Amino acid sequence: MFKFRWTRGSIVLGVAVALAVLLLVIGITQHINQPRQVDLSTLLSDVKSDIAHHRLDTLTVDSSTLTLDRRGAQSEQTSIGAGFSLGDTLKRDNGIA
Repeated sequence: MFKFRWTRGSIVLGVAVALAVLLLVIGITQHINQPRQVDLSTLLSDVKSDIAHHRLDTLTVDSSTLTLDRRGAQSEQTSIGAGFSLGDTLKRDNGIA
């Protein structure tokens, strides 16, 4: 039978493959954790759908973004302007109380 012998080249190759796999896993994990960029109407439609299905979400308003953190799903994010009013957008414009 063939007996495997560790040489300097095989050790370097093994370390390189392990590092490549580690970087791939880290890259995929970071990509999954990034909020998905959507437009405002899509985000509000998803809020309405989650309310209809009695799902608990978290809306976060930042200076230039609105983020919807959906339990069990990927977060969504949209850009908002300086005069954006969350209360007016939800109540008056979309009928979400």
